[in-house]
Amino acid sequence: MLYSDTDLIDADLDSAKMALTTGSQYSVSLPAMSNGSSLAYFVKAYGNGVSSTSPENDVIIGVPDIGSFHQNLDAVGLPLQRGYKARLRGIVTASSGVFSTSNYDFYIQDNSGGIDVFNFGIGAEQYNAGDSLEVVGTIDAYNGKVEITDFTATVLNSGNPVPAPISISLEEMGEQYEGRLISVANASIAPGSDPWLTAPADTSFNITITDGTADLTMRIVGATGIVGTPEPSWPITVVGIGGQFDQTSPYYEGYQILPRSRGDLGVTAISHEAPLVHRYRLNQNYPNPFNPKTTIPYELGKAGRVTFRVFNLLGQEVYRYAAKQTAGAHAISFDGSRLPSGIYFYKLDAGNFTAVKKMILAK
Repeated sequence: MLYSDTDLIDADLDSAKMALTTGSQYSVSLPAMSNGSSLAYFVKAYGNGVSSTSPENDVIIGVPDIGSFHQNLDAVGLPLQRGYKARLRGIVTASSGVFSTSNYDFYIQDNSGGIDVFNFGIGAEQYNAGDSLEVVGTIDAYNGKVEITDFTATVLNSGNPVPAPISISLEEMGEQYEGRLISVANASIAPGSDPWLTAPADTSFNITITDGTADLTMRIVGATGIVGTPEPSWPITVVGIGGQFDQTSPYYEGYQILPRSRGDLGVTAISHEAPLVHRYRLNQNYPNPFNPKTTIPYELGKAGRVTFRVFNLLGQEVYRYAAKQTAGAHAISFDGSRLPSGIYFYKLDAGNFTAVKKMILAK
């Protein structure tokens, strides 16, 4: 028996008869299913008046977008596909050993989202920022934070650019940024926050930061080496992984930002020194060639309207994105699954700035 459905709400129940192939080996071919679909199945055998049934197996077809586990949630804010086996691919944004020296507890990110990769215990294999990984494990959640656990990982290649942090305001912080590398400008310690811990220690601690739009917990993990360093000269730009620690169902609160090192507690946003000056720049997409998704980073010198377009070799526009954005680092996630293989050009228009670069879709 097998049943499947992309959103797990109205599952289709069906059965398929297995055929003897060789010796005592039986097999069955299942109908094609779309990438990211859920499949739950068990095997029931009959013989000599006796029947037996295997445990149920829950799997996710193909290599789903990581962001789908933050978008498809149940009534209490947990991923609908919790407990399902999945195969994910992404770039490491926080290396193993950064947040824990006793467990695997690191993060990967694709064009759609990020996720914590967790196993109790840690082995000799180190997964470093910029590694492209294929991770096979079970989708789970811990205090609202989405994880893939009980995993095995394969390093596909190393030395890739780490995705640029997404610049957000604290008012915007939510599930869509959990597990992703984010940055918050003009962050200060909030009134009433616990104090900065200056004594050298491996103990983790929390402070509350604000950027004027909202407050957020900044989790300083002992293993990062930040504990014991001098308190920053507020306000600053903070970079870190979006996290969540919500101990009460429904899991809609408790979002955090987790800096990976002292270097993530960046330049002073307002000081007597020269202010941080952003420049306009359109960067090369990665990976390139790509199939079917790629990330296109860019920087804006000033806040304003941005128009991003993709053209084929005939000059026909095949994609357009337009929005008002803040100054700083941004990235476009481009999906070419509906386009044929070939050379494409992407163009960024922002204020008086215009730039064009080439990318290759290779299916």
